[in-house]
Amino acid sequence: MTVLLALLASTLRDSSDAADVQTALRLPGAVEVALREIAAREGLPALAGRVPLMDAAADRGFLLVATREGGLVRVAGAEADAAQPHGEYFLIDVRRFAAGPLAFDAARAVLPLQVRVSWPYRVLTPEGLAAPVAFAERRHVTFNLGVAP
Repeated sequence: MTVLLALLASTLRDSSDAADVQTALRLPGAVEVALREIAAREGLPALAGRVPLMDAAADRGFLLVATREGGLVRVAGAEADAAQPHGEYFLIDVRRFAAGPLAFDAARAVLPLQVRVSWPYRVLTPEGLAAPVAFAERRHVTFNLGVAP
């Protein structure tokens, strides 16, 4: 009986991890929509100015967050509705390419980006948002994305 309970706990944890990976892999569309909204409001060059160039430092790009379900992608630190607190399970770190054909050129009207999604970032507890989880303890997925207004 003890072995079965141990296997059940392991299976549930693996199932939860697989669901998180699937959610992270579905985030590119939501991230693109959020970035397009910013570009439409502020202009593509202004968005490019807010997104730093790539470097090795973790969690220093243009930061977005998403709930565990992958919905509600928003700028990190933006005011959340106090009556409806939202988790920040996924941290989305957006960077620009520094040089080469993928470097931003306003004449091309597209902003090529590298996006790193990491989780769990900050989970919602009954007391509120927990402290951020250290970068080394999170899982990661990286993808490239082009934003055009």
